[in-house]
Amino acid sequence: MSITIDNSKVFLNGVYGDASVNIKAKTSLKEGTVLGVDTTEDSDTAGKVIPFDSTKCELPSYILAQDIVNESDEDIEISSARVFECGEVNKNKLIFINEADTLTQKIVADLKAGGILAVEVQELTKTDVVL
Repeated sequence: MSITIDNSKVFLNGVYGDASVNIKAKTSLKEGTVLGVDTTEDSDTAGKVIPFDSTKCELPSYILAQDIVNESDEDIEISSARVFECGEVNKNKLIFINEADTLTQKIVADLKAGGILAVEVQELTKTDVVL
């Protein structure tokens, strides 16, 4: 007997909430995008939640729990974007918008300190079950 196991999920278990997220013009964000608070002082988004960028954010804060598309020519703020606040996530499904950012040991530790545990998930598509 064969069954299909879906391990493609980003979120394994945890707590969701809503947050205001700022998104640049003509930008698409996917579920699993790592978010952080902009800690730069001279930015229009200072103190606001944005897609994590190590040049602007000190720590990752949330994981985006929905896809968002900004087709407009202006930056926008989504006032109630669904975010993952704490729990376990599939570390292989996390997305960074800045190509220079990757899931380093520091980022994993920072996520864990904030209540998000990035875990290794074995990707299975089919398995045989003997009954």
